[in-house]
Amino acid sequence: MFVSGDSCFRLDDNVSKVVRKSTRHLSGLQCDLHYIKKFEDLCNKKILRTVILKKIYLSRDEYLMHILEQLQSMQYLRVLDVCGGFYNTEESPCMTKVLNSIANLKLLRHLRFDGTRIKEIPDSICNLYNLQTLILRNCGLTRLPDSIGNLKQLIYLDLYRSWIGKIPDSIGNLKHLGYMDLSWSPIEKMPDSIGNLEDLRYLDLSHSLIEKIPDTICNLHELQTLKLYSCYYLEHLPNSITTLINLCHLGKDSGSNIKELGELQHLQGRDLLIKGLENVINEEDASGAKLKDKKRITLLCLEWTSDSDDSQLARLPSLESVVIAGFNMMEKIGNEFYSDSDGSSSSSAITKPFKSLKSLEFSCMAEWMEWSVVEVEGNREEGGGVFSNLRKLELSNCPKLKGECLPDYLPCLETLSIRKSDRLATSLSGHQYPSLRVLRIWTCQKMKTFPEGSLPSDIQSIEIRECDELVSLLEE
Repeated sequence: MFVSGDSCFRLDDNVSKVVRKSTRHLSGLQCDLHYIKKFEDLCNKKILRTVILKKIYLSRDEYLMHILEQLQSMQYLRVLDVCGGFYNTEESPCMTKVLNSIANLKLLRHLRFDGTRIKEIPDSICNLYNLQTLILRNCGLTRLPDSIGNLKQLIYLDLYRSWIGKIPDSIGNLKHLGYMDLSWSPIEKMPDSIGNLEDLRYLDLSHSLIEKIPDTICNLHELQTLKLYSCYYLEHLPNSITTLINLCHLGKDSGSNIKELGELQHLQGRDLLIKGLENVINEEDASGAKLKDKKRITLLCLEWTSDSDDSQLARLPSLESVVIAGFNMMEKIGNEFYSDSDGSSSSSAITKPFKSLKSLEFSCMAEWMEWSVVEVEGNREEGGGVFSNLRKLELSNCPKLKGECLPDYLPCLETLSIRKSDRLATSLSGHQYPSLRVLRIWTCQKMKTFPEGSLPSDIQSIEIRECDELVSLLEE
């Protein structure tokens, strides 16, 4: 209120205050009947530009109708944002009347109803030619009118959790549309006209019944984000998906060939999750994904749903975090962990791998016994060694791995955690971790002594828990 002065008015804070002529923006949180009179006073002045009403808990439709019908005289209104505070798919004739009543607000640019009972959008709403944002979330909407294509200035369309089964062809007339969320809806297919949305940058069809993505989607050269999570009826993406040169966020967890990632060179973001890798049956498909060329990915998650003894991981120069878990049958991690080789060649020096890696975690590796650490080009004291930037190393449930298998020199390692890995805990001497500040050893029942000489003198924290056989922190 200090910054906005008298131009803003909150119903719940100012029930007893006089509405000033300078008031332009109205908001109300948890509005009820006590605020109706004050709202009518504001509407009678016909001065509002913004109305935001959150959590309107009214027991009868006519009360909500009474409030919103006041808006039809607000000829200068630009923003109408209403949250009903509930989600109900039962049809409400009241809300249809409300929408018809605001169809004359020709200057309206932002319209949002969330948790209100709207089954259909009346054609009259599609005469709001200046509308740029249309949000109808959790409304139980069952149909979009063909006249939706009349909203030529629409930029943002959010129909999250609707019951819409079909998108009209006229959607292709929305030339300026940049954002469309149709997630959690029973949509089975998109019209070919979607290819006309030249400015579309974000499309979310997650948790829908979509069976096929039209080939025309490949005309959307501005598309940056495509979300298709839990689209279980979608078998594959169009072959020409690789023409989407600006696509940098692709979310999909079913029914796809990993090779489809190959030409999507601009994928970026905090993480890339690839599930169902047990279905990759040949090396050609895996190599075709070209993961090593995805230089803007910082976190790579690879998920199998069955045991595998293949741990091949291509080099990703910007990768900052790696988690490897659940490979119960894996016995060895070899040279293939650091390069594209098959592990059969000699351990000759290779270009610095994992140069950006800061966190490395292994867990649930019941048979893992050997970890080969290759030599890399450059002086390791000058930052040329493998894992030269690693800050955190965690090993959990790796009972057969011995301490001598760990990298013997990690110049930047600050935190080392060992859990349920007895052989690791009992054979850590000889390693050089000069930056180590935190050491955690938990549930290592066979650990009896700890070699003092392997710790830096300025270590700050040592946590030892549930190591029942430990009798001394000194080397015997």
